[in-house]
Amino acid sequence: MKKRHSKWKILVGIIMIFLCVFLVFLAIIPFQIMGDIDNYCIDVEVVSPNNFGLIPKDVILRTQDELNIAAWEVEITNPKAIVILL
Repeated sequence: MKKRHSKWKILVGIIMIFLCVFLVFLAIIPFQIMGDIDNYCIDVEVVSPNNFGLIPKDVILRTQDELNIAAWEVEITNPKAIVILL
């Protein structure tokens, strides 16, 4: 009877060790993937409406969750369309 209990304890111990190693592996995966993305920087060229002969008015748009988004509003006499770029 004692051998059955000791075999059962060994089996449970091995399963627990494999489970712990697997969980550590799952915890490490996001850090391995995000490591390359974390400090990724994109160089962008900011183009102002002034470059196209338009006179912009600086506007701050406030979202429902209290974020401020800087924008330009350009008014012309006969607009053919409205363009919103985010």
